[in-house]
Amino acid sequence: MKLLILLDYRSHFYSSVRIRGASLNLASLKDGFKQVRYEVDIKHFAEVDFRQDDYRETIVLYQSAEDPSLFYRDYIEDILLGLLLQGAILIPRFSLFRAHHNKVFMEIIRSLEISDDPEKCRCQAFGTYEEYRQFATIDKFPVVMKPSSGSKSHKVLIARNRKEADKAARKLSRTPSAFNLLLSLRNRLDRKGFTPISNHRHKFIVQRFIPNLTGDYKIVVYGEKYFVVFRENRPNDFRASGSGRLNFPRNIPTQVLNYTKEVFEKFNVPFASIDVGYDGETCYLFEFQFVMFGQYAVERSPWHFVQRDKQWHLTKTKTTAETELVSATHLYIKNNHLGDLL
Repeated sequence: MKLLILLDYRSHFYSSVRIRGASLNLASLKDGFKQVRYEVDIKHFAEVDFRQDDYRETIVLYQSAEDPSLFYRDYIEDILLGLLLQGAILIPRFSLFRAHHNKVFMEIIRSLEISDDPEKCRCQAFGTYEEYRQFATIDKFPVVMKPSSGSKSHKVLIARNRKEADKAARKLSRTPSAFNLLLSLRNRLDRKGFTPISNHRHKFIVQRFIPNLTGDYKIVVYGEKYFVVFRENRPNDFRASGSGRLNFPRNIPTQVLNYTKEVFEKFNVPFASIDVGYDGETCYLFEFQFVMFGQYAVERSPWHFVQRDKQWHLTKTKTTAETELVSATHLYIKNNHLGDLL
């Protein structure tokens, strides 16, 4: 069975917290897949040659990028779309890559694939400030406002009233352009009904604020194994992501694990990172990623959780991200009968 692993320009595949800026161990990945009888090829994105090579029915494992302004991620998207058009089998599927560093598309996926109470994390997305002014239907404050891209709660704001929301929307969407300004001034002098191009074109989302949370659970799932980190909120703040206040709880509310498993299975993926809030009664799905998420929970947690006979069990066996990625990918391929296509 053919398996292609694609590396970035740094020769990295995903990340590791073993040392700063580390990649997963490529030799371990290759050996792991060979042991379950895959024919493994490792290439850089730039080595994919659509004129010379045929990737039809090749299973492709790939990563994303988190470079400033996401320039390299945009390049990766081109390569992945080419592979998809040629008939390659992307893991995860392309739409889930599109949600990486793209909270607007993440919310679209949530709406389409998660049959949850829409009021739990009610959200609106906007492409410009002008659209926000025209179409926002905020009827209850406070709200949380986020840029579409970013991590560790960067630029995530809370608005307690309409004035604060308007100010946050302008700040998040701002895209100043001297060219647009000159074009606008010139056309206004013509007085022919010219509508200027917006200088607030960064997309963003407005989301319901969930009160009374002391933090959230970041749960990394590899197949049947659930690695859990609890992230406490920053001092005198509502944000947990990027707080650095992390711990590995032994006692996880059953509702949290059951809810995460339900969400994970609906997405039908081999692995995922899922952020869940829990107020003692209700679980809230905050964010989720299926590619290029951090491995801290897997590499540092002294235990993980597995469900057997509808009961959750804590397992203290140490493991590695490489082992779990191979195991989860192989299980996913078998469960989805992808090997039958090859």
